[in-house]
Amino acid sequence: MLDQLMAISPVDGRYANKTTDLREICSEYGLQKHRTEIELKWLMELAANPKIPELPSLSKSEQKTLNSIWQNFSEQDATDIKKIEEGMLHDIASLKVWLGGRIEAAGLAQHVPFLHFGCTSEDINNLSYGLIIKQSRDVLLKDLDLICKKLTSLAKDNASLAMVARTHGQEASPSTMGKEMAVFAYRLATQKKTLAALPIKGKINGATGNYNTWVLAYPKIDWQVVSKKFVEKQVGLTWNPYTTQIESHDALGELLQCIVRINMILVDLCRDLWGYIALKYFKLKKVDQEVGSSTMPHKINPEKFENAEGNFELAASIASFLAIRLPVSRWQRDLSDSTLQRNLGLVFAHSLLGYKSCLAGLDRMTVDENVISKELAESWFLLTEAAQTMMRKAQVPDAYKKVKDAVRGEELDLRSYERLIRSSGLDEETQAQLLKMSPADYTGLASNLARQVGKHCK
Repeated sequence: MLDQLMAISPVDGRYANKTTDLREICSEYGLQKHRTEIELKWLMELAANPKIPELPSLSKSEQKTLNSIWQNFSEQDATDIKKIEEGMLHDIASLKVWLGGRIEAAGLAQHVPFLHFGCTSEDINNLSYGLIIKQSRDVLLKDLDLICKKLTSLAKDNASLAMVARTHGQEASPSTMGKEMAVFAYRLATQKKTLAALPIKGKINGATGNYNTWVLAYPKIDWQVVSKKFVEKQVGLTWNPYTTQIESHDALGELLQCIVRINMILVDLCRDLWGYIALKYFKLKKVDQEVGSSTMPHKINPEKFENAEGNFELAASIASFLAIRLPVSRWQRDLSDSTLQRNLGLVFAHSLLGYKSCLAGLDRMTVDENVISKELAESWFLLTEAAQTMMRKAQVPDAYKKVKDAVRGEELDLRSYERLIRSSGLDEETQAQLLKMSPADYTGLASNLARQVGKHCK
């Protein structure tokens, strides 16, 4: 194992214990294992085709033996392949040599000539990366689901907790804390559903996407049917029928851009929560053994949200670059996408770090209802919107201007609010309605919106 203290990337160093779910998927080991899986499944697909008489069919026992090679793929296996690569300087060719030896050792030497038959390296690589992306997405979706559930719970628990809203950093018409959490729950759930549904595409069609070698060797086989069946049934991806040497990465670009949207929604959440903590709307739970500052003993910082924000932005930056760069390849293929795809793990890892840190921050917050309610109770100026609206409804001339001239830039307490209403020109019934209201009563449908969000976030 890599010494965490000597790791260049914090993903494998400082944060290694938080990215373990991705390590066997996104690492060089993971790539080698997935390549081995694809090579063996393709060999078994060919062996099952009666129109290839030169390749003996495989018994269930022999299929089980071949499947066990990739299912039990070890770090030592990956190391052995890397040693072969030191001389050959080609990763797929090195895998073929190693895998051919394993197949021979299993008593299936007749099958070795059909290993990697008709394939270009990219046939194996694109399907391997497809599996890596699919499995990594599943890891991310688990933590995203936890965040959605946490936000939905916060929304319902605080559905009626009225608060001062803020637009442009200034006090605005009241909302409820629950409704503001519901906004994030809904946004995140919407993008989570999109991410889960996006197709991950794959291809197996030869050196330039035309099935040249297969058609030459076995012209009576419908290779498009074979390719589609293999990609969708054996590998579990969505078949791309039109490619050059490489799968075009357009679908991958969509998936990466969805991750960008998710992460930036969560940046928005972290910044809002950071601000609410600064306003003392939320308290942070004290953990006795922790230190908030090396010089200020009193500090309990919102560092979980700050850490999450940094990881979200870094992941989004890498994902944005890959999303716009990977779909571009000279003519039928250049190799630039090969080195770029090796950084997909960073997108998933930094996203995962952000999700875990955000969850930790959410778990350490408690709402301070007293602070929130006290501030709102003193904010009578928030009812001036209600006053001018009712004056306009009653067709009081220049209603908006009258209220604006009376209150803009002025302090407004209960008494001055009462004077405003009594001089508004409204009938007594409407005046009574407005005078009966407090800022906490003026939240519209916020409470209902907060309570209803769960049905949108399943």
